[in-house]
Amino acid sequence: MKTLHLLRHAKSSWADKSQADHLRSLNKRGERSLVLLARCDFVQQLPEITIYSSPARRTLETIQGVCREAAITPRVHQDEALYTFVMEDLLRWLKQRDDHENNILLVGHNDALYDLACYLTGEALDALPTASYLRLQLDVAHWKDSGAGTAIVKQWVKPVWISYNEFQRRHRLPGKAQSFAGYFQALPELVEPVALGMDCEFLHHYRILLRKMRGVLKQYRKSRLDPQLHAQVRQFLRLNLQLSSPIRDLDVMLQTLPNWQHALQDDRQLMLLQQFLQEKRRGAYAVFRVFLRSDQYCRLLHACEAFAAQEQDNGEGKNWQRKHRHGVGFDQLLQAYRQLQPKSADAEFHRFRILLKHFRYTADDEQMLCRHQHRQLARLQELLGELQDRTVQLTYLQGFLQQSLTEPLRQVCETLVQLLQQQQQELRKTILAGKCFQVDPTSGKTQQKK
Repeated sequence: MKTLHLLRHAKSSWADKSQADHLRSLNKRGERSLVLLARCDFVQQLPEITIYSSPARRTLETIQGVCREAAITPRVHQDEALYTFVMEDLLRWLKQRDDHENNILLVGHNDALYDLACYLTGEALDALPTASYLRLQLDVAHWKDSGAGTAIVKQWVKPVWISYNEFQRRHRLPGKAQSFAGYFQALPELVEPVALGMDCEFLHHYRILLRKMRGVLKQYRKSRLDPQLHAQVRQFLRLNLQLSSPIRDLDVMLQTLPNWQHALQDDRQLMLLQQFLQEKRRGAYAVFRVFLRSDQYCRLLHACEAFAAQEQDNGEGKNWQRKHRHGVGFDQLLQAYRQLQPKSADAEFHRFRILLKHFRYTADDEQMLCRHQHRQLARLQELLGELQDRTVQLTYLQGFLQQSLTEPLRQVCETLVQLLQQQQQELRKTILAGKCFQVDPTSGKTQQKK
């Protein structure tokens, strides 16, 4: 068994068109991608891998820059034969490798790298953009036996999958009042970065799309669409949201940790809890990743695709957008708000938060609110969101206390339970104090909770 790692050089500069090709250096985007690549797990394995690079300036700057950012110093072998754009040259070079080198990283150029990967896997793979990494596992005992269909893809990394900010530069997710198909068409672009798990913002926006798709689906229960497809789509959404929910909750807790530092004795306690939460997150992500790579996920994803096509054929998307405008009314919202009490269950506050979100979607779509009214309801929703976060975090910490913990970790959890209970009560008082005005869009006036 052999392992071949392929790394295409980062984006290079064409500012000086008179410059020889092999002398071209990286541009700003290329340098930015080195920082992203250095965060990937495969980089820490580079000292154990035999690295070969094309002598071109852009390939050397790529591998050396990644190593510099990762604070590692592996040896890099330069080979003139790798400065090629032809797959056959790379294949010939690969077959001549010493069999003692079971793990090889090749830093080179397209189209040679991409064509080699397609040839070895026997598949028409997705594009290999600049600064992309690909790990192939070859079912051969000797490099000379490398041939068509002898490899499978074990890992694939693109810079745009590592950082959501980079992703946003090239992709635009759909806004509000879309059909099921409108939301679904953006979902496949998020699957790989979500599975990679390098930036928690990918999972956050993946879940937002799922919830929007679920909202559209609720409008179709009595529609003309295929009930079997409808059931499969419901299952797809339920499994995705169910398996990803613990990860998102833990992400929010990890992001909130610095705000809890004042309640702890020292930084070591904070680090102890951080390590514990990260371990829990890795476990939850491993389960979710298995689902994302499963045949069941692919089958249900195809069902969603068929459902979206059927929706467009039947014109249901337009019907939903009309129905959407008759959502939650202000009177219904205000009545639910007045029913909240200081001792109301957490679930009642959460239900009101969902109701408020639905009202805001409808109000924004019909432009019912002025800027001031919009800010008031946005602030109320923000407070309800913070309350829900504290409720979820309390549930997790209390659950941890039921487990077998070390005494220092138990003390940290007990301290934070007291802190979050206090914050929870303060948030409830603020929400119910009447400072959050209720907006009557029919009169243009604001009403305080009585």
